[in-house]
Amino acid sequence: MIANLGADMTDSHNPYAQAMQAYKKAEASKPLNGFEIATKLYAGILKNLYDCKRAYEDKNFEEIVEIHKNTFDILEALQSSLSFEDDKAVETSDFLYRFYNIIFVKVAQVLEQEDPAAEYEALINYVKPVYDRWKNLSEPEKVDAQSAEENEGADQPIEE
Repeated sequence: MIANLGADMTDSHNPYAQAMQAYKKAEASKPLNGFEIATKLYAGILKNLYDCKRAYEDKNFEEIVEIHKNTFDILEALQSSLSFEDDKAVETSDFLYRFYNIIFVKVAQVLEQEDPAAEYEALINYVKPVYDRWKNLSEPEKVDAQSAEENEGADQPIEE
């Protein structure tokens, strides 16, 4: 699935593949796992969508085009890391493949919509839950600690 994100990304034409490789080298003493890399890429998509919404409101269409290109590169990097050979990952990879395609198409067509600002907001709301899930997967110790806090005293009777 995405646990090996970055391992097979050798496309020298994709700046995100290049950046990922450079980042991995620079962070050799503190390597990121696939979930952390995916989380950073999702954060990049969300940042781009927020930036596009702002650029649209400012009527800066040249900036929007550049941000869209950047977003497409991120989506390509994410798609290229999907594993369709691993039986355990096929279902998730199929979902993510469709998810990335939907984002790609919606970003490509957003300026043709009646209210592009609302469309960017809808895209943000579409991506955010998946980003949150990757973030939780990349920080299991924080999720475990939060769950422990939430469940603390769960076996105690409720006092009235």
